Amino acid sequence: MDSSFSKKVIVDLPPLLRRLLLTAIDALLLPLAVWLSFWLRLAQPFHPSFQAASLWLLPAILLFGLPLYAFTGQYKGLTRYVGSHALYRLAGRNGVLVLLLAMTGVTLRLPMPPRSSWILLWLLLTGITGAVRFALRDLLLSLRSVGQKQMVRVAIYGAGEAGAQLAAALRLAGNHEIVTFLDDAPVLWRRTINGISIQPPQALIEIQDQLDQVLLAIPSMPPQIAPTHRC
Repeated sequence: MDSSFSKKVIVDLPPLLRRLLLTAIDALLLPLAVWLSFWLRLAQPFHPSFQAASLWLLPAILLFGLPLYAFTGQYKGLTRYVGSHALYRLAGRNGVLVLLLAMTGVTLRLPMPPRSSWILLWLLLTGITGAVRFALRDLLLSLRSVGQKQMVRVAIYGAGEAGAQLAAALRLAGNHEIVTFLDDAPVLWRRTINGISIQPPQALIEIQDQLDQVLLAIPSMPPQIAPTHRC
C-alpha cells in the first residue's frame, strides 16, 4: 500500500472508527494503570495483594471507566486539538473513577489495595491516558504536515503571547514550517517557544534565503504577512 495513501486513511478515519480506536486503547491502559499502581507501591509486579484485588479491580475499572469516559465526552473531542483543558477534564474523570472503585470495594468488602495506591492509581491513570492522547495528537499533526505538497517556511516577528498563539494556529493548520521567532527584546533572545528559537531582528538578514514569509504578530494589530525576497 502506498505510504501517502495509508497516512491519509489514518488522518481521515471516520469519527466512529476513531472513537472505537480510542476506546480500545483505553481498554488496555486502564488495567495497565492498576497493575503499575500495585507494582510501584509494593515493589513486586505480582504481589499477593494484587492477585487478590485484581480479580475484581481489573474488570471493575473497565466496567466503570469506559462508560464514564463515553458519557462524559471523553471521545467527542477532536484528537488533533487536545490541549491542557482536556487534560484537566481527564484528571477529573479519573478522580471520579477512582472514587467509584474505592466505594465499590468498601461497600462489598472486597480485597483492597493499600490506601496510598488509590492516589497513585489516579496519577497513573491521568498521566498514561493523557500522554497517549498528546502523542496521538502529535502523530496526527505530523501526518497532516507530511501530506502537504509544499510547506510555507515562515518567521514570526513577535515572541509574545500573540506570536505563541499564531504559532499554535499554524501548527494545527499543518501547512507552515516555523523556522524561527524574531523579537526586539534582548531578554528573549536564545530562548525558545516549543523548541523554536527566538532571535534578534538582525538575524533576518542571515536567514532570509530560508524563508517564504515573515508573519508579524503584534498585540496591537492583527497578524500581517510580509513576503521575503531572496537574493
